[in-house]
Amino acid sequence: MAFKINIILFIAALLLLGVFLFVLPSDPDAPRYENRSMARSPVLSTEDVFSGKYTNDLEAFLLDSIAYRTKFLTFSSVLEDVYGVHIGGAIRVDIGHDDLGSGMIADPDIVYREPPELGKSDAAGVTPGGADGLTDAMDDVTDETDGAHGAESSTGNEKPQTPVTEKGPSNGHVDPKEPFGVDINYNPDAVMYGDFYIDSSSVSRYIDVLNEYRRDLPQTVHMYSLLVPTHVEFLHEKYNTNGVKQISVVRSIYDKLDSGFVTVDAYNWIAAHASSEYLYFRTDHHWTAVGAYYAYLAFAEAAKIAPITIDNYIEYSFPDYMGTYGQASQNRTVLGYPDTLYYYRLDNGTTFSQSLFYIPEDINNLNYMIFMGGDHAVLDYTSTNENGKTLMIIKDSYANAFIPWVSPNYERIIVIDPRQFEGSVSKYLEGFEEIDLLILTSAFTPSLPAFVEQIAEIK
Repeated sequence: MAFKINIILFIAALLLLGVFLFVLPSDPDAPRYENRSMARSPVLSTEDVFSGKYTNDLEAFLLDSIAYRTKFLTFSSVLEDVYGVHIGGAIRVDIGHDDLGSGMIADPDIVYREPPELGKSDAAGVTPGGADGLTDAMDDVTDETDGAHGAESSTGNEKPQTPVTEKGPSNGHVDPKEPFGVDINYNPDAVMYGDFYIDSSSVSRYIDVLNEYRRDLPQTVHMYSLLVPTHVEFLHEKYNTNGVKQISVVRSIYDKLDSGFVTVDAYNWIAAHASSEYLYFRTDHHWTAVGAYYAYLAFAEAAKIAPITIDNYIEYSFPDYMGTYGQASQNRTVLGYPDTLYYYRLDNGTTFSQSLFYIPEDINNLNYMIFMGGDHAVLDYTSTNENGKTLMIIKDSYANAFIPWVSPNYERIIVIDPRQFEGSVSKYLEGFEEIDLLILTSAFTPSLPAFVEQIAEIK
């Protein structure tokens, strides 16, 4: 009898799962909650079936398409809080080879507005944080965030109050002598991170691919490599469960690149500031605009260009930013301590044919796509800095926060995302007498075989 009951329950569970997967519509809120494009239905092919890729892609599609996905994630988080053992400290998030997916593709249904016009702030010295016509939530970007630079991050477990600090200069520009982009909601139990590991064969392939670029492209293409360390590198050693130091991986890759590559030492710039400044989001796998700024200074040093320093920028901020990790996990502690998303607009008269920041009309849709509008197959734009210099960037999403910083140094910027670009870099470069080419990814990307092959395929 018990055997029959188990069979009936098993069949009922399968039928219920089938209803959630194939009958009920997929969760429309999932892409916004998880800040990513959801997996698409795979195309059936003999090669993919025998390699196992088809079944892996199908599994990812079904999991992403399940009805009420966000509610299941929330319920799972509640169960973990109730029945799990909470140790405290940073929270590890499992990431795999396919998690970079197709990138962060903007939802065509989301309406974006231009950021606020540049200009002087009000008499109180508060930098305006919203554009005309935006929602009330956007208008609420007030002294709590705009007055935050110059404050120390809280290290307690209590949710901190707005720090009482001296305002910045009355014109709203960032003072480079003071901390900027402060994490006013810091809580050590609301830090999420992805573990770092290396796939040795993939890393070797990455090195070979980059060296093929150097060998096959003309010498008038000046090539740079920039690998960005991820957040776990600068957390306590107990979180580095694989025992792999990213600095060793970065140096090993740089040492094996063709001598025609100029390597960018962003690592030391970031390491010098990581313990005291807000360089990585706590709820997202990306770095902040401040982290990208230090990498920009490293690139300027390597490329022998004069950087446009931070004092030429006005700081804007949005509170209550919940990144990919936080949205996907729905962890209640993390949801109570959101990040603050800062961005910096240049105020030296330089203008661009491509908007560098995309702010959604509905602030609930705000995510990392504020930088460059997400990941595009190709962006090709110009600035009013008529110096004749062109930069091409082959990148993953870490570059999105970097691009606004480097844009004023070039007359033309070409941005290529290998996950979507279907053309040829070599053909794109035809006709350029001279050009800088920067390959910028996280230090984790060389261990992603699919992404490495995508870089190879577009050469």
